[in-house]
Amino acid sequence: MCLFSIIRVLTDMEALLSTFKISVALVNGDKLADLALKYELETSPSRDELLSTIVNVDTVLNELNTPVKIDFQVFTEKPKKEKLRKRTKRSFVC
Repeated sequence: MCLFSIIRVLTDMEALLSTFKISVALVNGDKLADLALKYELETSPSRDELLSTIVNVDTVLNELNTPVKIDFQVFTEKPKKEKLRKRTKRSFVC
């Protein structure tokens, strides 16, 4: 197993946790290394497999199931100009 495999799984974990704004997750290093070894040459692990490496999974799952407000802005182009202007602002709850 190489360090790249562990970094790849950690990157997947970071993406999952940051998407749902999870601030703290305690990860079992042995389970993470086993998961990295399993996916060394394959696709990325599933969400459930990533969650199986977390020690405080109950807390994380509770936060994952809490609605998150996502704000984004829609921009449209002005005719004959390079700049974008703000058109609307919308909020969604996932």
